[in-house]
Amino acid sequence: MSTNTARHEQLLGQLDRFLHESEQILAAWDAYSDEHTDTDGWPLHPDAYGRRAAQRDAETWQAFDQVRGGAEELLAKAEAELRRIPPALARSCWPWELGVLRTALEQIDNLQQQWQTTRETLPRNAVPGTDAYDDTIGERDEEAWHPLNEWREHGRALLDIHATLQHAPALRQALTRRHTATPPDSPPTQGPGPRPRA
Repeated sequence: MSTNTARHEQLLGQLDRFLHESEQILAAWDAYSDEHTDTDGWPLHPDAYGRRAAQRDAETWQAFDQVRGGAEELLAKAEAELRRIPPALARSCWPWELGVLRTALEQIDNLQQQWQTTRETLPRNAVPGTDAYDDTIGERDEEAWHPLNEWREHGRALLDIHATLQHAPALRQALTRRHTATPPDSPPTQGPGPRPRA
């Protein structure tokens, strides 16, 4: 296995872990939300509900941290792989999903850059655990929730594109065999015509 291949497999593994962890985070949030809202969907205890939402946002950001450094590389690789997949094996939604992921990644990167700029303006005693520091982190995580959720919903397309390309020869052979196994219907054979009269 080449260095590039090993690197890509590592990034795909990190993406797979993010998808698994983010699903668990969302399931835990949904369970909490169902239990702590009234029949109209309003929080029973708004302050506690807000803190729990902030926890969800922070956990999702932390889960994506293992992917963020290689996300651009994953997208570029998937775009190149998609061009090599025979049209008969590609899903029509994949180009759209790659566009959604790219837009979401740009939003996440912009939010990170904005937070780094804001952090530089904080007083020196604004360290993790202080309100000044934690509030800026919370704002970043809250705004990142939607694009991070886009990666949770559509990130598997990167794994599926890679898997399809890896198995494309076998899939193409199976598709060819399926089309050739059933020959077109032949026209009915006519029997002998009526015997001429003597």
